[in-house]
Amino acid sequence: MTSADWRLALALARRELRGAGSSLLFFWASLTLGVAAIAAVGLVNGSVTSSIARDARVLLGGDIEIENPSQPLEPSAFNLIRPQSSEVSLVVRVSSTAEAAGRRAPVAIQAVDGAYPLLGSVALSPDMPLQQAIADDGAVAETAFAARLGLEPGQRFTIGAKTFTLRAIIQHQPDGLGGLINIGPRVVLTTIGLTQTGIVQPGAMISYDYRLVVAPGQSITQISADLKKRYPDASWRLRTSLDVQPGLARFTDQFATYLTLAGLTILLVGGIGIGLTVQSYLALRMRHIAILHCLGGSSAQIGLAYAMQVFFLGTAGTLGGLLVGLVVPAALLFMLQDALPIGFSYSLSLPPLLIAGSAGLLTTALFGFAPVAGALQATPASLFRDGADAAGSAPTVAARTGICISAMMLGLLIIFSVPRPLMASLFIVAIIVTTLLLTILARLLVSLLSNASGWGPISFRIAVRTLTRKGSHTVGITIALGAGLAVLTAILLTERALEAAIDNAVPKRAPSSVYIDIQPDQLARFTAIIEATPGASIIQAAPQLRARIVRFNGRTAEEAGIAENVRWTLQRDRGVTYSSTQPPDADLVEGTWWPPDYDGPPLVSMGVEYARGFGLKLGDTIGLNILGRVVEAKIVNLRKDIDFTSGRLEFLFIMSPGFISAAPHTIVATVDAPKDTEPKLMAAVAEALPNVTPISVAAMVRQAKDVLDKLAAGVIVIAGVTIASSLVVLAAAIGSTHRRQRYQAVLLKILGARRIEIISVMAFEYFVLGVVTMISGVLLGTMGSLILVTIVLRVTWSFDVGAIATVCALALILVMAVGLASTARLLQQSAADALRTL
Repeated sequence: MTSADWRLALALARRELRGAGSSLLFFWASLTLGVAAIAAVGLVNGSVTSSIARDARVLLGGDIEIENPSQPLEPSAFNLIRPQSSEVSLVVRVSSTAEAAGRRAPVAIQAVDGAYPLLGSVALSPDMPLQQAIADDGAVAETAFAARLGLEPGQRFTIGAKTFTLRAIIQHQPDGLGGLINIGPRVVLTTIGLTQTGIVQPGAMISYDYRLVVAPGQSITQISADLKKRYPDASWRLRTSLDVQPGLARFTDQFATYLTLAGLTILLVGGIGIGLTVQSYLALRMRHIAILHCLGGSSAQIGLAYAMQVFFLGTAGTLGGLLVGLVVPAALLFMLQDALPIGFSYSLSLPPLLIAGSAGLLTTALFGFAPVAGALQATPASLFRDGADAAGSAPTVAARTGICISAMMLGLLIIFSVPRPLMASLFIVAIIVTTLLLTILARLLVSLLSNASGWGPISFRIAVRTLTRKGSHTVGITIALGAGLAVLTAILLTERALEAAIDNAVPKRAPSSVYIDIQPDQLARFTAIIEATPGASIIQAAPQLRARIVRFNGRTAEEAGIAENVRWTLQRDRGVTYSSTQPPDADLVEGTWWPPDYDGPPLVSMGVEYARGFGLKLGDTIGLNILGRVVEAKIVNLRKDIDFTSGRLEFLFIMSPGFISAAPHTIVATVDAPKDTEPKLMAAVAEALPNVTPISVAAMVRQAKDVLDKLAAGVIVIAGVTIASSLVVLAAAIGSTHRRQRYQAVLLKILGARRIEIISVMAFEYFVLGVVTMISGVLLGTMGSLILVTIVLRVTWSFDVGAIATVCALALILVMAVGLASTARLLQQSAADALRTL
């Protein structure tokens, strides 16, 4: 094409767009939503990642952290591993119970020395230095602690045998990035104060964290590698500030991947709206196109003019989405800055904007240029006869090739632009399968509807024939809105299944609480307290030690090639117990139990799933570091898969008595007590055995449900935005049939139909459309939830009538509301006025 052709096409495009008015508004809205979502997610993830990289040392509390379970390191041993000229701070973490004025609450104690914090600062209210606040039997705590015990700064509370004064409330703590589920609010006091409580006993579940800041010029990576090489079997676990970023980044990357793919879903759903809007726009321009053909314009010239319009609109929608995507993260981070655990700063980066912009333009090409190519296939004569049919003509082979190239480029962009390419690949497969299934379902339902076009009242028959006629957008609307409803259905059913799994994880005779850190010589007294409490009983009691897995047949984890599904067991120390006899719930799948009077080298029983993940079998050995000593235990039997949701005490390893039974250890017990007597029981245990810590099972279940509810709420918001995008598509589809609806309304008026009868035709049309969409979305969402719950999450799935009823009602209400609102203006025009403009 010549430069003159380009200038002509540009001039035509500018004139056409000036006269388009609001007819292309849905194009812009459909594109802006998706692009804004992708850009916002990318910028938020970039801001979080850069903030973590900036504050990694502060989050860890130093350059290096050495964590040792159960007991502190010997000074001589610590001096061997301490880097030269490094600063050191010791932080001791342990759980206990605090009491004030008859009220008790579980707490997570953080006992610190005089050097804490090495990096950053602790913000308190009232404002004062941390060391001043915790001196002289002082303590500081999180807001939740004061709320649970009804305390204010200056008031006193007791932990174990020691009374402390609450001096201030923690507003910010540099290393205060906690987990999703915690035993209780954090209380900070001195290491001397912790010792005076009396809760530090041999074998207790205590963690001693040595924070180190290395001297300038020393390599953290080199120090870490050297220590791990010199001490492969150490009881302690080493982390560096370089490990913090990847650990948190894995979570943020996964979250960003989910949100980015959700944004792409919104964009692709909006793409259907783009196609319908362009098709509707071209239907109104058919006579213009015919005139241009008659005046000698070639298909290439005319096609270029309208392709330019699509490109200009796509660019405008993309830029609008990028602008919204720029503003939303900044506003969110500003509003949430006080609630976030670290100081996230807004980081403006180019890659997320380029990815979002490219996705917007490729979506425009994928959905917007096909109607243009199809409209150019009709001859001028056919255009003058029926412009609407011409607008729906099939595109040429060349146009289809271009569409396929756009689809491939968009797919490659999706795969290589998200942090998890495998997940993106699965997403593309899911999109294709979902589209195919929704298309099949929609066409099947439309076919069934066409067979029912002779049934029912005349209003219903007209509505059904309208939805099943050639050129209707029933299938497109079903795909768009059905996708959003499918996501919502899958979320609700999956959430119900997970809530049921949490409830079912607590068996009929479930423990109401778990008591940890019971000393062996305290077991008799503990048992007496339980027996003296009406309705209370000990379900199970077992000795417990902490051990770190270090060897597999004499090889390290790296040498042994541990499977990913069991690698989590290596991240921290694990609970180990011992028993001379086979426990009642220990079902063996291989091997036999050792004799009750066995007194020989250490033997071990472990779960068959974990043995396979470790690459071990009967007769192999596993090395456990217990209290600084590596114990090589021979595997003599394998138990069935360990179920940590059974309500019983479960251990990865059950060892034979011997060295382990002679080592310092504690007893863990599960107790069942009525709700009305449980607080009194906990108070009695706390008074008699202050070192024993109770953990409420009900509280843990509530926390798990709260976390699940928060996650589900976030995903439901995403599904809501997807449905909002689908409603834009619905409005675009209604707009594309506006001329046909006006024509139909005029004919009905001429034939004597009353206003209420015309409204009933439209109501039936949108009601039937809502039913078709509802059935498609609910069926697909139910299938998706069934697969996710039973295959991926491996929990029991059940059909929830309430969730389905919610989705069905939502589908019908939204479709009818948007449909009737969009067509209300048709009834305000007289038949004579309408005939003049048809």
